[in-house]
Amino acid sequence: MSEELVYSRLRSFICGRVPHKLADHDSLIESGAFDSIGILELVAFIEKEFRVRLEDEDVSPENFASIQSVAGFVLDKVRA
Repeated sequence: MSEELVYSRLRSFICGRVPHKLADHDSLIESGAFDSIGILELVAFIEKEFRVRLEDEDVSPENFASIQSVAGFVLDKVRA
């Protein structure tokens, strides 16, 4: 799966849930775009959309900090 496709699908999902403009490097939590329930919904989307299994330790502030960090994390999982 290409980097552009992963990024595009993630950006579409994430930005579709946010009423304000969100830059790729903006914090998903600090910007108010996502709360803990939103992160769980994002995890479910990632598992279904990209057919990867996420473990509890995968759901970390580093991996889910921004659109950019989520995309990098998902690409690593897809390529593994």
